[in-house]
Amino acid sequence: MGSLAVYGEEDVTRVENVVQHIAIANIVIDGATITRVALVDVDIDGGDNTGGLVGFGDGVIAEGSVSGDVTGANKTGGLVGRNYADISNSSVTANVTSQFNTGGIVGYCPQA
Repeated sequence: MGSLAVYGEEDVTRVENVVQHIAIANIVIDGATITRVALVDVDIDGGDNTGGLVGFGDGVIAEGSVSGDVTGANKTGGLVGRNYADISNSSVTANVTSQFNTGGIVGYCPQA
């Protein structure tokens, strides 16, 4: 199992104006843990399974946050596009746009 933990002055590291492409949204967390990650002012434009932090998630996301703009074609969410992950204490203040299966936190969650 992998993990990604980012810590800063307030236990949150802000990544400002860095994520300007789909790369961060294509992360697949197969059993991994992502904690305390804040992405600020993202501008993501993807296809299917697009998310502000994770495109296709299967693991744990805790204390994540995303702001900015997230756009996709299908299964698009402010935090996760297609979700199988456990999500807790996370927030999104992004504008999320998609043609199908769109959500503020999660675009598509098949187990719901």
